[in-house]
Amino acid sequence: MELVGWARRVAERYGAWERKEYFLRNQLARVSSGGDYRKSRLLHAMWRAGAPVGIRLPLVAPRLRSPAQFLDGIAGAARRSLAARLFVGDLDLGAYSSNWDLQPLALPSRACAYCAKRWQTFPFVEDEWHVLLICPLYESFRHLLPFRAEEILVEGHRMQGGGCSAHNLRSLARAILQVTDPNRVAEFLGRAMSARRKFRNKLR
Repeated sequence: MELVGWARRVAERYGAWERKEYFLRNQLARVSSGGDYRKSRLLHAMWRAGAPVGIRLPLVAPRLRSPAQFLDGIAGAARRSLAARLFVGDLDLGAYSSNWDLQPLALPSRACAYCAKRWQTFPFVEDEWHVLLICPLYESFRHLLPFRAEEILVEGHRMQGGGCSAHNLRSLARAILQVTDPNRVAEFLGRAMSARRKFRNKLR
């Protein structure tokens, strides 16, 4: 029995070390590595827009609810998880995953698979802006969102084909956190990700 207890303690310590290594090395690298499509760039945009995320920005007064408060306003663990994954760039959108699950298909890098199939010559980057505001695949659910691309656009064309600019992403982040009922955003995400999954399954 003593040997079994010792083995269990060793296994638990090793498991804790593995989790620590994974989050501190692998996940932190994904989040903090540079580039236009680094993980959690939406969360970073929320911080830049004035949301209380981590260290307060100088000369920017907190005027938005925190992402944590936004998530607390969503009913249901599954929908809260979906919104949290959107915030940290973990929804496997093309902008971050480069469509790893559709590798046999000749898709442009970071492209929206639906739009690439629909408009062969004009691929769109599948990022948060594209999913929430542009892609026709989710148009029937878009009435749930209390904002439109035209209302929050800061620069460029609303379509943002080459990917959402930093200024527009900040405006989108602000619009999300200002939504009175976060459940509307979560409901849209749930329906959109379900439609996306069904479409991609047809492509495989």
